Amino acid sequence: MSVKTHRRLASLAIVGAVLLLPLLAVAQRPIWEGAVSAGSGLSFGSGNGRAVVLPSPFYIDADIIYSNDESPTIEYVVGLQAELQGRVSAGVVPQIRLTSPPRKLLVYGLLGAPIIIAPFTLFGVEGGVGVLWRVVGRIGVFAEVVLDLFPWGSDLPQHGILTQLDANVGVRVKFK
Repeated sequence: MSVKTHRRLASLAIVGAVLLLPLLAVAQRPIWEGAVSAGSGLSFGSGNGRAVVLPSPFYIDADIIYSNDESPTIEYVVGLQAELQGRVSAGVVPQIRLTSPPRKLLVYGLLGAPIIIAPFTLFGVEGGVGVLWRVVGRIGVFAEVVLDLFPWGSDLPQHGILTQLDANVGVRVKFK
């Protein structure tokens, strides 16, 4: 056989091996959960040259949570948030959560990027901690404390940063 034929056979073997690898690997099983919560807290900002502290608007969150059985301590979250007091607003909050190993009582830390999209825009970063108690099997209750910093947006005074320290409580359900 010629060198050209050997190269073609080697190329076909490599392509075949790459195509067969998914069949040989053990698949990760996805874990899907949903959560609904409500909360409020305090907002800190500046206005008219002074520091301002006000109650944060009451809000509700609806989250879709994904993890898998190989890495159950890392959760990927997409949350929809609606503020229901004052100027009603809606936003999206993608998060990553690092959790303790799955047990009846779970503790987690979270990092996120809240994006308020209507009727004004705000973009920021958030960090927080939470605790989840699995009441029965797939159903749990949770509480979180979250700190949001909004340095960008159409709803901020020039060179201003909005800070919110909020707490929420909710229910979480695991789907299979």
